[in-house]
Amino acid sequence: MSLKRLVEIVSPVFYQVSLEGLERVNDSIRGKGHFAKTLGFLEILKKYGIESHVMLTVHSGNYRDAIPLASKLNGLTDLYTFNRLTLEGRGALLEPIGINEFWRLLEEWLEISRKYSHVELKDNLFNRLLYEKGLSLSGGCTGFGCGAAFNFLVLLPNGAVHACRKFNSYLGDIFSQSFNEIYSSSIAKHYRTAPDACKSCKIYSVCRGCLGVTATHGLDPFKERDPYCLYGPIE
Repeated sequence: MSLKRLVEIVSPVFYQVSLEGLERVNDSIRGKGHFAKTLGFLEILKKYGIESHVMLTVHSGNYRDAIPLASKLNGLTDLYTFNRLTLEGRGALLEPIGINEFWRLLEEWLEISRKYSHVELKDNLFNRLLYEKGLSLSGGCTGFGCGAAFNFLVLLPNGAVHACRKFNSYLGDIFSQSFNEIYSSSIAKHYRTAPDACKSCKIYSVCRGCLGVTATHGLDPFKERDPYCLYGPIE
């Protein structure tokens, strides 16, 4: 279905696309010409008045492009943000960003967000940085910190329901259980309240790190904190 036909039926609330960095890095992953085509599509979305979002999955091979890409996208998109790589599926073939590099990126991202209105603070650990600087906290990843099994679930074609799209977080089967049974299950509640290591932290409600990053780095997402959280709970 063409975008024109879709808009004639009902205009999307927003349309999100993914980029892997600037043209050289992006096209080495997504294929030659992908970067130019994606920027062209953002122009088409503007023409139709459809809000556009651009997501970058940041890892060791592209984090240097994150800030320059913000400048490149100025005027082209309504929102630009990033997720951290989880070592799941094909993501396991990539190298995650180093912890020190990640915190430098947070600092630079926060600074450029003051310049560009389309740059959004998504990663929950931005709230740790904001707290340390005495600034107002953001809503984190989903507006309420980690949204796993809270304000989103993932439904796969085989009926499997997961707490988060970023890692194996099985909750149940929609073909044999009702949505309410799955959402209200003890395992779903466990995802909503995990990890134990964060429960005493003052910014628990808008942080908790990333359960997907924690789990795919070999840690227990129900007990241990995000490995990128260097400082422990704020008491």
